[in-house]
Amino acid sequence: MPQELVSWLFVVCLGAWGGLVIYFRRLRRRKENYPPILELIGDLATSGFVAVLVGILMRRFSIDWGLCLVGAGISGHLGARTLFIGERLFLRRLGLPDAEIDQIVEPPTSIPFGRTRSKRGQDNE
Repeated sequence: MPQELVSWLFVVCLGAWGGLVIYFRRLRRRKENYPPILELIGDLATSGFVAVLVGILMRRFSIDWGLCLVGAGISGHLGARTLFIGERLFLRRLGLPDAEIDQIVEPPTSIPFGRTRSKRGQDNE
């Protein structure tokens, strides 16, 4: 296999690994005893896709492969949030005002941003 292909497969694996981490963190917070397999598949697919996009972007700017792998892993872990951030940055680059961007772009609903308060007043991640 060519070295370039192996490197890109590694990028996808790192991104999917980040998606797996998100899945297990969410699973740990749940009260149900069953693992929702469709959520796992969605997290792996989204994280792998985002990792490839970030990897391509970083390679476009001639960033070293080691840093590309770091970026792929981090963006894979962020998953849908990376897409949300990228979409907002792209629309800002087009010159749209923030109020209009807020109407166009919706944050991912399955992943809370920052810390939230539970009903008991305890902090959740």
